[in-house]
Amino acid sequence: QPGESGSTDALGGDVNVDTAYAPEVDFTYFITKNIALELIAGTIRHELTLKNSAVPANVDLGHTWVLPPTLLLQYHFFAEEIISPYLGVGVNYTIFYNETDGPTVDKVDVQNAWGYAFQAGVDLQIPNSRWVVNADVKKIFLSPNIDVKLGGQSISDENFDLDPWVFGIGFGYRFSL
Repeated sequence: QPGESGSTDALGGDVNVDTAYAPEVDFTYFITKNIALELIAGTIRHELTLKNSAVPANVDLGHTWVLPPTLLLQYHFFAEEIISPYLGVGVNYTIFYNETDGPTVDKVDVQNAWGYAFQAGVDLQIPNSRWVVNADVKKIFLSPNIDVKLGGQSISDENFDLDPWVFGIGFGYRFSL
């Protein structure tokens, strides 16, 4: 769920990125009993729109695919208990690819960008098994540059903050404890 903010001087208005849903794969490696590294990966398509601009209607800028691998350092407070909350902090590199221009747009280009991330989650151990149920929330702070050409005029936004929230729920398997 993007928490975007940004605008363009050329036409006025705000760049909007839709909310989207997709599966995510997480790999967690425990360095110690309580400290772990987690790598998350998934890919998702987002629609881009220019809203409240000088043109009479919202402008369909097109869409882009997003691949935001994120590496987090986590601290699991009660790693050996049935309920184990944790916090994480890390780095993100988001790759934007397969951009498709909207019907009235000459070109849309979203630049890859580095960001940082925070995480809070909980693991619920299924008794007498190696399976866990997991729920977490991540906030990624990300400011990619966006370059859009519309009617031959550039409406670039170099102060665009995407800053998505990523909510997850899933199952995990512990290979050892």
